Amino acid sequence: MKLGVAFGWHTFAWEDLSALVERAEQLGYAAAYVDGDVSMLGVRREADVLDGWTVTTALIARTRRIAIGSLRLVEHWNAARLAQAAATLERIAPGRLRFFASIGDRREDGAFGYPRTRAAERIARLDETLTAARALWRGPDLDGVRSGV
Repeated sequence: MKLGVAFGWHTFAWEDLSALVERAEQLGYAAAYVDGDVSMLGVRREADVLDGWTVTTALIARTRRIAIGSLRLVEHWNAARLAQAAATLERIAPGRLRFFASIGDRREDGAFGYPRTRAAERIARLDETLTAARALWRGPDLDGVRSGV
């Protein structure tokens, strides 16, 4: 059985989070999950609200074995940009990224220009984003391009 640990809700300063993840690696945990949701800016004024993708990248660089993941809200990402960022981390540290995407639904997102939408719309956007990301990860269909299809 492989165990992971989650450090969420932006309760840790960078220095503490980094030390905790390094300790989790020393203890043999398989994965560590960290927060990364910009909507927390409005409710966590007393704590660091760090960008999850930057933190994930930094933690992968600081550790040797443990897998790292942080929540990606599809409303906050362009599918192509998300796919490229994930592919880059996979290239740098093969097998260590834990890709974690969600539909989100926080009232605070409105402060950042994200509309409140029904769950069905958010689910459809998640499906669309993941379908596009998978297609980008597979790469272009060069046979179809060459044959004019």
